[in-house]
Amino acid sequence: MPTLHIPGQHANLKEALAAAQAGDTILIEGVSEQPFLDISTPLTIRGGTIRGTEAVVMRLNADVTVQGCDIENPGGHGIVCMSASPVLEDLSFKVRETAIACGGDTSPRIQRVKVPSCRIGLSAQGTAAPAVDDMVITSSGSGMFFTGQASGTLSQVAIASGQMAGVEIGGEASPELSGVAVVASGAGGFFIHQQARPRLKDCQAQRMRLAGLEVRDQADPQVDGFLVQESHGGGLFIHGESTGTYLEVHVRGCALVGIEVSEQARPELERLTLERGQSGGIWVHDDAVVEVIEGRIEGHTFMGVEVCDDGKVQLEQLEIRGNLDQGVVLRDKGQAGLVACVLADNNKYGLLGQDASRATIEGGRIEGNGQGALRAEGGSALVLDAAAEVQGAQHTADRGLVHRVAEEV
Repeated sequence: MPTLHIPGQHANLKEALAAAQAGDTILIEGVSEQPFLDISTPLTIRGGTIRGTEAVVMRLNADVTVQGCDIENPGGHGIVCMSASPVLEDLSFKVRETAIACGGDTSPRIQRVKVPSCRIGLSAQGTAAPAVDDMVITSSGSGMFFTGQASGTLSQVAIASGQMAGVEIGGEASPELSGVAVVASGAGGFFIHQQARPRLKDCQAQRMRLAGLEVRDQADPQVDGFLVQESHGGGLFIHGESTGTYLEVHVRGCALVGIEVSEQARPELERLTLERGQSGGIWVHDDAVVEVIEGRIEGHTFMGVEVCDDGKVQLEQLEIRGNLDQGVVLRDKGQAGLVACVLADNNKYGLLGQDASRATIEGGRIEGNGQGALRAEGGSALVLDAAAEVQGAQHTADRGLVHRVAEEV
């Protein structure tokens, strides 16, 4: 296929496109500056710097390959993909607004792309389904934004974002993110809302101002492997009427609570590690219902688990130890079921019940807590089965009840 040269044969990209046929290659040397380009011919554009002078540098409506180029637009957007399956490879973007925008039913392939300057690195809406591998984004707003029914697969993406979340997923979007890392966001790391159904695998958020992962509304994410550390906010904030499953979550060294669940949220969490936080481990309140299976909550400045305001938790095979306040505290009609849990070496009580709260303890072990094993007060009731091992004092006050169920003969 012919190769058209800029500037050898044509003054700029606009002129070369007017002369090009399907399958041609346009090779740019130096800088090509031109107004908005609307490209509907399948061809290849390679090399050089493409500098836009209008709101958008180019819109791709065909299987166009853009390879090895620098895309610049100090006053607007970079590349818009609207249909077909364009290929964007080995590109660098310096734009004021969105670097790559995907709409319609496009399914672009985006590989080895750097965006050192933008407001949004990648946006997807409609039924767009980008396939992204190896992308680095530094944005003044958000790193990636999904809405509508957008989907796609994204792997090995690194984001440093500004005033918005590193990754925002809303609408009914359902992208799959693997190995996506957000660092030093001025807002939160990942924000999932509305009816979004994304899948996150081995993602992480570090040094956030807000939560590493916030989920709200009717969102239902599937999370398998998520790390939050050294955040000025908390680890996970799950609220609204959201659900979701959260596996292998690790929260370390955050200023606020490791996992906060509120309102009517109904998440399922499994294999957690929450450690060395400056607040508490898990806080469940305002009618939220949470199931936690397996994990460790250790070394927090306050309690390991707090349940209040009609919140409910089911804790199974959870180790809660070495926290500077209570291991578990129940307030304001909070309810908890503990199955095969270990409450050990906390500075105050292993479990404190207050304000008409309720807890059932099946099996497990309570030992080595500084002020005693159990305390029930304010009309709360703590009920233990015969298999629960308890070492340390058991206190009651103000109509509190600690009751051991007799072993059946």
